[in-house]
Amino acid sequence: MASGMRLLLACAAIFLVLVGLYSAQAQVNNMTNPHGFNYDQSFIDVVKKITQHVPEGETIVVSNLAPHITYLSERKAVIPWGADSIEALASDMKKSRWNYLLVIEGRSSSVKDLQYLFSRDGRSELKEAFNEIAVHDSDLLGFHLYKLRSNS
Repeated sequence: MASGMRLLLACAAIFLVLVGLYSAQAQVNNMTNPHGFNYDQSFIDVVKKITQHVPEGETIVVSNLAPHITYLSERKAVIPWGADSIEALASDMKKSRWNYLLVIEGRSSSVKDLQYLFSRDGRSELKEAFNEIAVHDSDLLGFHLYKLRSNS
């Protein structure tokens, strides 16, 4: 019975080592991919710089990467899951008393219905309800910060 337990523990240990090696290799591949998000050397600095335009305590509505934006900006970042149009986005933001929208160009929107609105071509439609207050580019991405117009 004891030898059976040792064999089971040895197999479990080998399995954990193999899983760890596989995970580490996947992370290295992701970080060294020149087209991958983690390869963007200026991402952290750009996020910190553009979110300085947002007062502390304010929530930032983001097109994508909410956890990254929250961590780096020290401000709550949310994705507008319920919005399916610019009108719905502005209305939801107004109801929630959220004034800032950060569109990350170069990453598709997490909200499928807003992908066009958050694209290079679609951003021009944001002028109906938002004022663009800052633009910064990282190595791979463009960051556009908007403030909700008070009359929308």
